Amino acid sequence: MQAAFLMGLGLTLIVASLTVYHRDFGYAVPFVLQAWNYLTPIVYSSSLSPERWQFLYSLNPTVGLIEGFRWSVLGGVPITFTMMASMVSGLVASLVIGMAVFQKIERGFADIV
Repeated sequence: MQAAFLMGLGLTLIVASLTVYHRDFGYAVPFVLQAWNYLTPIVYSSSLSPERWQFLYSLNPTVGLIEGFRWSVLGGVPITFTMMASMVSGLVASLVIGMAVFQKIERGFADIV
């Protein structure tokens, strides 16, 4: 649960900071989120993807997050090391980049808004 919150916080900091200067991000976000929903196993299991694409598929940071939730509630096969490493690296990267972008851009927020 905390992993989902922290990843969302990092991505929100990035998008919110960039939206202040570039208003088009507000229009692009729904399209990106819709594509991301199809690339993440929310309504389908990750086992439906072909075996040869499993490694590439597990590099999506949200795959480990969703499969971890699914495993904790429904049981079954636990997430792989690749999914866990991708999720943790995506979480840390989104937080670090999000906080860096926000701190760099926040000085000019009042001038623009």
